[in-house]
Amino acid sequence: MTDAKNDQPLQFWRVSPPRLYTAGTLAAQLEAEGWDGMTAGDSQSLAPDPYIFLTRAAEVTSTIKLGTWVTNPVTRHAAVAAGALATLQLESGGRIEVGIGRGDSALAYIGLAPAPLGHFERYMRDLHGYLNGAEVPLHTEPDGSGLKGLDEMEMGTKPTTSKLGWLPDEYTPVPVVVAASGPKVMQIAARTADKITAVVGPSPERLTWARDLILAAVDETRRPDAVPVLGTSCVVVVNENRELARQMVRPIVTVQARFAAMHNKVIGPASAELAKDLQDLRRNYDMNRHASSGAKQSSVISDEVIDNFAIAGPASYVTERLIEIAELGYRRFTISVESPDVGQALVEQSQSLLGSVVLPKVRAALGQ
Repeated sequence: MTDAKNDQPLQFWRVSPPRLYTAGTLAAQLEAEGWDGMTAGDSQSLAPDPYIFLTRAAEVTSTIKLGTWVTNPVTRHAAVAAGALATLQLESGGRIEVGIGRGDSALAYIGLAPAPLGHFERYMRDLHGYLNGAEVPLHTEPDGSGLKGLDEMEMGTKPTTSKLGWLPDEYTPVPVVVAASGPKVMQIAARTADKITAVVGPSPERLTWARDLILAAVDETRRPDAVPVLGTSCVVVVNENRELARQMVRPIVTVQARFAAMHNKVIGPASAELAKDLQDLRRNYDMNRHASSGAKQSSVISDEVIDNFAIAGPASYVTERLIEIAELGYRRFTISVESPDVGQALVEQSQSLLGSVVLPKVRAALGQ
C-alpha cells in the first residue's frame, strides 16, 4: 500500500468562523503566533461571506495561508467559486487553499441535504479544472431548475467548454482539500483532491481506519506519485481541569461527532456504547442551534463521544495526542478552538496555551 507523506512538514490551521470586523486583527494575531493557516467557514445563513473575510485577512498578512473550511458544491457554481479563489490566490501571493465537503449547514438552511456523491465528484473535477486553467465541460442537462441550455439559442458560434480565461502566467493553482467523513467521499477525494482531511475524530483507531481507506483508494486510482497530503480536523481545548475542558468542547464537538452517524448508521470503528451515543446525538441534533451555546445536543453527548471526537485536557495530554496523530502520517491539522458555553477568559487561556506551549512542543518532538 502507498505510504502517507510522512516527510511533509506539519501544518496547523485554525478554524475561524467569519465574524464582522475581525478578519484583519485575527489573521495578524495568528500569523504572529506562528499558525500555518487560517480558515473561514462558508455558511451564508450563519456567518458573513468567507471570500470577503479572507480578502481582508490577506491584506494585513504576508505568510499565513488562508482558505475555506468548508465550502460546498451547491451554493456557488464551480466557475464562480474558482474565479473568487484564483483572484484571492493572486492578491495574496499564492497563499490560498480551498476546503470543500458535500455541504452541511449551508445547505440545511436552504432546505437541502448534503450533495449527492455523483454531483460532488463532478463538481470536484470541474473545480479542479477551473483552478488549473483547464477546459471544463459544459453541463447542459436538465437539473430541475428550469434553466435552459445554450444549445436552445440561435447564434453564430457558441462556447463548447468553459475555463478561467483571464488567469495570468504568474498564477499558481489553488490546492483543493476535501473534508471526508466516510469511505465514499474518501474514495472521491483520492481521485480528485490535492489534500484530504479526515473528519472522523482524533481517536487513533478511527484515524488509522481512515488513513488506510484513503491510501487504499489512492492505490486504486494508480496515482501514488501524487499521494494527497493527509490531514485531520479536530476540536482542541487546553485546560488543566479535564472535566472543565470536556465541558468547553461540548457545543463544537457535536458538529463533528454527528457526521459519524448523520446518514442513520455509524461509520467507522465504534464500540457498542459509542455507536449508541452517536445515534442518540443524531436523533437529538437541533440544526436550528447548530454549533450554538445551550443547544439540546450539547446536553446529550457522553464523555465517550467527547473523548473520541475532541482533544480536551491539560497541555501535556493535548501535546501527546497531537504527536500520536502525526506519527500515524497526518500532516495537516485543522483545529477548532471555539467554546461558546464558557467565559471568554477561559477560551483565551486555552487558545494561548495551544499556540504558545502545545504546538511548539509538538513541532520540536517531531523535529520541526
